[in-house]
Amino acid sequence: MRPQSLWQKLEIFLQSGRFELLISVLLFANVLFLALELQFHGAISGYHLSIYETAYPKEEDWALLNSLFIVSDYVFTGLFCIDVSVRIVVLRLKFWSVPINWLDFAVVAASLGAMVESLPISPMFLRLLRIGKLARALRMVTTTNALQTLQLLLKCLASSVDMLCWSFILLIFLQCIAGMVIANLARDFIADESNDRETRREVFIYYGTFTRTFLTMFEILFANWAPACRVLVDNISEWYSIFFLLYRCVIGFAVINVLNAVFVQQTLKAASSDEQLSFKQQQQDQVKYAEKVKKLFQSVDVSRDGMITFDEFALLVESPKLKFWMGQLELDQGWAQQLFKTCLNTLF
Repeated sequence: MRPQSLWQKLEIFLQSGRFELLISVLLFANVLFLALELQFHGAISGYHLSIYETAYPKEEDWALLNSLFIVSDYVFTGLFCIDVSVRIVVLRLKFWSVPINWLDFAVVAASLGAMVESLPISPMFLRLLRIGKLARALRMVTTTNALQTLQLLLKCLASSVDMLCWSFILLIFLQCIAGMVIANLARDFIADESNDRETRREVFIYYGTFTRTFLTMFEILFANWAPACRVLVDNISEWYSIFFLLYRCVIGFAVINVLNAVFVQQTLKAASSDEQLSFKQQQQDQVKYAEKVKKLFQSVDVSRDGMITFDEFALLVESPKLKFWMGQLELDQGWAQQLFKTCLNTLF
């Protein structure tokens, strides 16, 4: 077998889990700096709006921190540019065969283009686009055995995409129907100029247009539904309470729980049908079983010489401790001595 060249080793490394982990750490560090920068500029805006009484950080540090964030932006852009350039040169066509690499290339190209001030590209847009590179960090999930739970979660989510789409369509349809019913009932009250203007404005905020009503229905279903209910019950008619009670019971309880049950069933189905995860689980069970066997023989070895004689086994065959370990291994004590003799005769 010919030894691998340096170029081949580099190609293998660029596609390995270690390299993905390294880039993932770099990506998370970049996002951390973006979060700190957002916090910094938000604190300045809050101080100018008199939301914060004192400036934190101090005003004399603003220029320094702003320069620090600008430099960090250039540093991360340079590192990502080197990453993409090296992988394009080394991997060649393999680089373009991975969809997430297109995102890497687009982010780096846009970041480099932003350095040219004449280009009409928003720096904030580029920062948000760079956050999208975090999707690449999910690739490391498939390269490590330490994230089996996360692997299962992602695979279950992927297998539930169709179910999610149809569930979302069903909810949208039900929300639209219920929203149009309640909006049409409140329409006359909003249009009647004899009613109090402020009350009409309050009802309009929740049910004045289709988009407002649609958002209100989702708020009723998933958030705080009392204000949207009270604005009609207190200002128009108490009969609206019947509608909201039925809506919450039928949609908020029955339909949502059925959808949750379907998602749980889909998750269990995906977990049981995944061959890779089943194989890893079987390996873990074998390791645990081997540990139990090791502890069993260590408990039998009274002399601690690393060997088990028949006398040692016979003395401990009725021991509660041995019975416990035999039960853990699902072994019957009735044939334990015969099995030991058979193994002994086979070896000697």
